[in-house]
Amino acid sequence: MYLRLPSIVGRKKNAVLGFLKERMRRRINGWEGRFLSRAGKEILIKIVVQSLPSYAMNVFLFPIGTCNELERMIASFWWKSNNSTSNGSGITWMSWDKMTKCKFDGVFKARYYPQGDYLSTELGWNPSFIWSSIFAARDTVKLGLRKRIGSGTTMQITTDPWLPVIDHSVHVPKVHGLENFTVNSLFQVNNRCWDSDVVKDFFSPEDATIILGIPINQKGGVDSWYWVAEKSGFYSVRSAYNLLQDLKHHSDNSEINVFWKNLWTLKVPPKAKDLVWRAASNCLATKRNLCIKKVLVDSTCPMCGVFAETEWHILVSCDFAWSCLGYAGLAAVGRDSFTSLLSWLDATARRVSSETLDQWVNAQGKGNIPLLSPLKDGDGAEQWIKPSSGIKLNVDAAIFASLLKHGFGCVVRNTDGGLVSAFVGVKNGSVTPELAEIIGIREALSWLKNHAFSRATLETDSLVCVKAIRSEETFSSTFGLVVDDCKNILKNLFNVSILFEAFCESCCALCCPALCFFS
Repeated sequence: MYLRLPSIVGRKKNAVLGFLKERMRRRINGWEGRFLSRAGKEILIKIVVQSLPSYAMNVFLFPIGTCNELERMIASFWWKSNNSTSNGSGITWMSWDKMTKCKFDGVFKARYYPQGDYLSTELGWNPSFIWSSIFAARDTVKLGLRKRIGSGTTMQITTDPWLPVIDHSVHVPKVHGLENFTVNSLFQVNNRCWDSDVVKDFFSPEDATIILGIPINQKGGVDSWYWVAEKSGFYSVRSAYNLLQDLKHHSDNSEINVFWKNLWTLKVPPKAKDLVWRAASNCLATKRNLCIKKVLVDSTCPMCGVFAETEWHILVSCDFAWSCLGYAGLAAVGRDSFTSLLSWLDATARRVSSETLDQWVNAQGKGNIPLLSPLKDGDGAEQWIKPSSGIKLNVDAAIFASLLKHGFGCVVRNTDGGLVSAFVGVKNGSVTPELAEIIGIREALSWLKNHAFSRATLETDSLVCVKAIRSEETFSSTFGLVVDDCKNILKNLFNVSILFEAFCESCCALCCPALCFFS
């Protein structure tokens, strides 16, 4: 063993990695007999159990058999009731695959790919177990790896993955006639910007929209790689895992998925969220489900004695349950037009006013939750305030999805609140919200650079952009490309501060009508 890992791995890899199974088994057995809630088990699994093999997984590609055994132990611990025997596993209400649905040059180069790169190399003859493990991750890396445009002279249009999207069916545009051309051939002559006529002529409308939304660095630079699943452009295990989960489960942005996202982010006791999840997933030990599992023979509801006890009945449609919901103020949506608990919960969640939720939060004394990175003085303003000196620029962005365009607006005011200037801009292409916001900030800073003012404050409602500009970290994504432009402009400006405001009302009031007009 070296650094708690086997230094020599033979053919029997399951046996070599067996120490991990034994370590996990001992840890789980140590929790047997304790009265743990489902939420408590979830925390132990995520924080303790799943972290045990993560160190070894950074080096070795685990055999499927080993992974299945580890998952089997975790599933058994999750479903086992507190009073079950050590040999029993309880009733498994859901398969593990469904349970795991969602809630980015080294020393081997000289031997395995001296002339090529990691993405194009082959496994090779007689590879070591470590190299085989690294090579097996290549398909996952390809899912989120993209090329960022610098000069565009080393990026092939039809072979390199340069479209900065995750959910697009093809990361490399397929265009006949451009097989031997590089991306810079799509620029205007003697100008570093897209030739929109050429792009629209050669590419499909969907691809053209994506391409025209890619920002181009005016200084050129080197074409580089970045990880598209993170705003920073750097790879993370979390984002790579989410990509694999999306590919596996084909997740979408349906209304039901929005309901689940809202549920898991609620600041309520975990056991309450667990109850809602099990009920909506048909995993509660109702009498109907226990009859299906051959545990009971009678499924009649003990409260009304008429209907079968299902999740929908015992929690909503039963007269006793409905009277409880009415007393709690949750009977805003009728029960007659629904047969599914999940659809009723979704409709009820949409009906309950945000004021009621705010009152509950304030009653718990948790209205002001501190941020992980505290804001600076002047951040978080909820209404516009006149600048004490100099001028104030309020900038905001807008996305016109139906028109396949995006734009920005900026209002400039003096210490009296009087209007100094207002300008807008609309660009072709489909971009993410944070990219549209940072482009608007860059345009506002460019305006400042061209006008002589001794002091200025720029306000935006995008906290992501403010943090990125203030950060000393360099981002390798297309978003980071514009962030670098903003930082470079700021170096040539004096007495300019960028603040985050909670609501960009003053900018929207003047600029949104102008944006809609020019679009």
